[in-house]
Amino acid sequence: RLNEFAFIHCRAQDDKPPVAPAAEPEYFRLEFVVKEVQDGKTVNSRSYSGIALATMKEGFRIRAGSQVPMFSGTLQASAVAPVVQQYQYHDVGVNIDCNQLQRVQNRLTMLVSAELSTVVPPQDKEPSSKPQIRKNRWNSPVVVPIGKPTVLFSSDDLASTRTLQLEVTATPVADTGNVYVVQDP
Repeated sequence: RLNEFAFIHCRAQDDKPPVAPAAEPEYFRLEFVVKEVQDGKTVNSRSYSGIALATMKEGFRIRAGSQVPMFSGTLQASAVAPVVQQYQYHDVGVNIDCNQLQRVQNRLTMLVSAELSTVVPPQDKEPSSKPQIRKNRWNSPVVVPIGKPTVLFSSDDLASTRTLQLEVTATPVADTGNVYVVQDP
């Protein structure tokens, strides 16, 4: 009977509260699609994607575009120096920032900021003519169902009858070392 007591006593001292296993990090492939829609039909689309961690607070950024030179004036340092044309460079294209990602059941919440910009050439061909830069900017916290394409933002193109849309699809991926494998949601 003494041995039994000692066994129970020792076992009680060795018991520790159960530790919950660490949650595996969850990765998602985020595919952003910029669509130009006219009369209910997509007439142009461009896709941008990347892999993000579901608990990512900041840092997921997509940049795609060009620097466009725009004439800004002339400069002549002295009466005998040649006239030099001056240009400023402006960034145009697609900028998408995705922050504060978090999985909540079968949805992914995130803060999305997007800017789409294009250059409209001037009507005349003079070097002093300035082209226009058209921009669409959106910024909002969003909730996206996992695995389902979702339109986040939509706005009319002021220069045409088209509508610009930004759509995202969040697809779970498995981390297999250096390779990410897309999984069915």
